[in-house]
Amino acid sequence: MAKPQTDVDRILAWYFDRENNELDPRLKEKLLRLEFAADQFREWSDKSKTVRLVMAKYDLQKSQAYQLVTEAMQLFAMTNRQDKEFIRALLHDIGMKIMQKAYSAGKLKEAAAMFAQLIKIHGLDREDVELPDFSQLQPVPISIGNFPELLNVPLPDNLEEELAKVLAKKRAPRFNSSAAEDAEVVNE
Repeated sequence: MAKPQTDVDRILAWYFDRENNELDPRLKEKLLRLEFAADQFREWSDKSKTVRLVMAKYDLQKSQAYQLVTEAMQLFAMTNRQDKEFIRALLHDIGMKIMQKAYSAGKLKEAAAMFAQLIKIHGLDREDVELPDFSQLQPVPISIGNFPELLNVPLPDNLEEELAKVLAKKRAPRFNSSAAEDAEVVNE
């Protein structure tokens, strides 16, 4: 008994052979909804948030929106970071076995080609996007001053005069000059 075709199967068949396949209006509408769900998932990378957005946009119940998001992930082959790491580890193991087998057989071109693919699998051929561009980093501007509204300290109305009084006061000398004259000189 043949497996019944789902909407996702029909849309995939249309994607692969658009000339010989035609989508009915119901599937066209569903494709628009699936594309919206996929776009939201790509933007937020959060399935529950995507479900809420789909519920709000299309006035769906939670189970219907959840099904739509799941179908969108199947249709557009979306994987999360954990899935990608698992797949990357599998590809690494398979690639290493292929490279070792080719090298042992003396097929150096095939071994080098597999080595190049392993570099791509691990992303060593491109710049690490998680590191910031240090040339673009600028220090945070610091402004020095008093902020009475932050300290909840009321300022006097005649602030300028009060500051002038404080600055006008004679500073106390560091040493008493008369005491310095009376000091004894100690010779060693």
